[in-house]
Amino acid sequence: MRSRTGNRALGPFYTMVHPIEGFSDLYDRKAGRVSIGVGVALLGFLQLLATRQLSGFLFNSGTRLNDLNILYLLAQSVGFYLLFTLVNWAVCTLFDGKGHLGGIWIGVTYSMMPMILSGFLQVLLSRFLKQDEALFLQIISWIGLAWTAFLFVKALEAVHQYTLPQTFLSTAATFVGIAIVLFLVILLLSLSQQMLGFLVTLAKEVMLRTS
Repeated sequence: MRSRTGNRALGPFYTMVHPIEGFSDLYDRKAGRVSIGVGVALLGFLQLLATRQLSGFLFNSGTRLNDLNILYLLAQSVGFYLLFTLVNWAVCTLFDGKGHLGGIWIGVTYSMMPMILSGFLQVLLSRFLKQDEALFLQIISWIGLAWTAFLFVKALEAVHQYTLPQTFLSTAATFVGIAIVLFLVILLLSLSQQMLGFLVTLAKEVMLRTS
């Protein structure tokens, strides 16, 4: 049956409401756009920034607003989406996945829209709610997370043409792969720091002996 979307590019709002049809079109008609995915990723960064800097004082009193680390927030949003895309693509070549980098990126970023929107809604409500009404914010967070998780599964199913068990298995393998990559990055940074410290110490020692 022909999709109701015709030849239009699909956006994340459509896949939020029509996940099965929408993500199928992303695979069948190449209806998604990498550029839109980049926009969603940047929106996710802005949501983290807004949550940190603009949440109501009652729900954000432990945050030091002057100690803002933009790179850390970028790593939590854009960096995570990109890392998941790369590792998922690498893992799914071993699981006979049919998705390519662009398709995986689109599926991952589009899936994050409910969680991003729920985050903005929490920021807005946190400026009006009282402390004993925090449960409402938690419920919104759970809804956004559950909705995103559902979209995430449907996106990977469609992009890789997987069954549900294959999707869960490849996703678990992807998170293991991400953990390995992060461990190697941390190890490399630690070794680099130690090597740099050794070279600085050696240079100082040489300068002292030659002076």
